[in-house]
Amino acid sequence: MIRFAGVRHPEDRDDHLVHAVGACITNVDVETRKTLAQSQALKDALAVAEVASKAKTVFLSNMSHEIRTPMNAIIGLDRIALNDPDISPATRDHLEKIGSAAEHLLKIINNILDMSRIEAGKMTLRREIFSLGALLEQIDVMLESQCREKGITWHWDIRDDHGGYYLGDAMKIKQVLINILSNAVKFTPEHGRVTFNVRQVGSFEHRVTYSFEIKDTGIGMSREYLPKLFDAFSQEDSSSTSRYGSTGLGMPITKSMVELMNGNIEVNSEKGVGTTFTVRSEERRVGKECRSR
Repeated sequence: MIRFAGVRHPEDRDDHLVHAVGACITNVDVETRKTLAQSQALKDALAVAEVASKAKTVFLSNMSHEIRTPMNAIIGLDRIALNDPDISPATRDHLEKIGSAAEHLLKIINNILDMSRIEAGKMTLRREIFSLGALLEQIDVMLESQCREKGITWHWDIRDDHGGYYLGDAMKIKQVLINILSNAVKFTPEHGRVTFNVRQVGSFEHRVTYSFEIKDTGIGMSREYLPKLFDAFSQEDSSSTSRYGSTGLGMPITKSMVELMNGNIEVNSEKGVGTTFTVRSEERRVGKECRSR
């Protein structure tokens, strides 16, 4: 490596010209070879990590499929057993606990399967015509029941025109909203409040932009944790796994689905005060819906 520099700066001379230069020659062979070796080692390590990551994704996907089949059988048989009027109260209590645990385990398995699909780039969107009004009413019925069981006030406020038929993936829209709303119920104590606000915030020709706001008065999150909220397996408090049954996969999956639908998600939270999620999504309207509420 050769470096050249003027012996004196041009501005220090009367004619502002360089009259002499100094040359410094350094042997950098060892340093260069060391840098190249480190770079190659990093490339090799990255290649190994990518292969391992793909293998892990395939394994999780295959295992999730394999486990779901017997789990569905367990849940189905449990429901059949519960329909038997001759079982004792103690047996019914055991069966109900088995069913609850099986449903929870199946939800975890589904989350792992969704995460593996997202990592493999295999999560796709369906294009189907659906009623936004009917979808919101289904969510209302489901969440009202959850809040009533837990002793939480449920309030939903839908303004503007939410009627009409749209083209998109209704199942994923519903999954995104229920994931956030169910978390709001889960992390809100008794006598708390969960609010669901839906607003039409823009429209152009057949494109309509909606804002879905979910607000709760739950345990909240610290400002320092919010940037990590959408990281897989991330939890602010490790005790939440046993206390709330959280795996840390719900929010990363939700964010990935929202972004897959060309939407965005924002969150504001304060520890001990509550959390507000805002999802914005653009839907393509294909027709008006003649219906009344």
